[in-house]
This record gives sequence, C-alpha cells and structure tokens, in this order.
Amino acid sequence: MSDSRACSEADGDTERVRDAHSVRVNAIGAFALNLGERVQDAVEDACGVLGAPAVALVALHEFADGDSIALIARVLGVSHSRAVRVIDQLEARGWTRRRVDPRDGRAVSVRLTASGKRVAERGLRARENAIASFLAPLSEAELRTLDAIAGSALGGQAVSLDAARRICRLCDACECGHEEGQCPVTEARRARVTAAG
Repeated sequence: MSDSRACSEADGDTERVRDAHSVRVNAIGAFALNLGERVQDAVEDACGVLGAPAVALVALHEFADGDSIALIARVLGVSHSRAVRVIDQLEARGWTRRRVDPRDGRAVSVRLTASGKRVAERGLRARENAIASFLAPLSEAELRTLDAIAGSALGGQAVSLDAARRICRLCDACECGHEEGQCPVTEARRARVTAAG
C-alpha cells in the first residue's frame, strides 16, 4: 500500500493485530479484485460497450444464446427490467435479435447475430490476453497450484445452476473443459445435484 497511514483503531491508541491469515486473505482479495478489473476492462474495450452489455454478449456467446431475458437477468445479477434495457442496447447495435419463444408464447428468447458473435469473440480474446498478461510472472508449477485452488473455491460457490452461470458469465466454455468434465464449477454443480438426488 502506498499510503503510510498507520493501521490503528479509531482512537489511535490500540494498533490492530495482524496475523499471517489476515495478510494472506488481504493479498488474495487484492489479487482477485485486480484480475477481475483487468478482465472487465479488456472485455469492455474489445466489445466497445461498458458494463452489463459486454458481459451479456460473452454469456450469450458461451452458453445463453437462445435463452430468455429472465435467464440473462439472473446471469447478470440484475432486475428483469435492467436486462431488457441491456438487450435493447445490444439489439440497437445489431448484435442480438429477440424472438418469441416457441415453447412459451409469453417468453422472449435472445439470439446473437453474426456481428454479435464476432464482437463477443473479440471480447473473449481480450479476456484471455488480460488473464495471460496478469499471470505471466507465475511459474508453471504456481499456475497449476493456483488452478487447483481457484477450482476448489469456485466449486464451493456453485450452489445452484443460476450461481454456476453467474460464476461463468465471462468464461470461455471451450477452454475450461466444460464438455469434457473438467470445469470445476460444472462438476461441483453436478456433484450437488447427484448428492441431492
């Protein structure tokens, strides 16, 4: 931290006690925040839109193409009305098209157009480059260790299908081994369903 502010209680007399655990947790939090920001910035820059529309493009490309606006709202963690506005923005750019869901005439499905797919693919490439650049200082052994740790932590958060989709909203499904049974989020979700079942 560049600020030399003393870590003390409000009255300034009692210094906080730091232990190794809190130091590690703080470093992990900073790691996650900085990596997340870099990924978000890279995807937004590559897609040319900020925030939820960029995330929606990638999610539609990877697993939500043809799904409902309600599902997209859950993936983004926003209200249905906010998701409608996100899709409005994407549709205005010619990147998505809405259709009445043939299974449910009251629901609307969202599909990427060819140009929307191209923009989403640019976002995915930018995401990959941002992650590779951030992790470049790590050795191959450190990357394997980080992969295992990240997989365990993410798997622990996959408590529902919606939670799994939200976790993976900016993932590259081809690279994570989703179809081959290697994605820690997918496998943790499957294990929970099997155990409940």
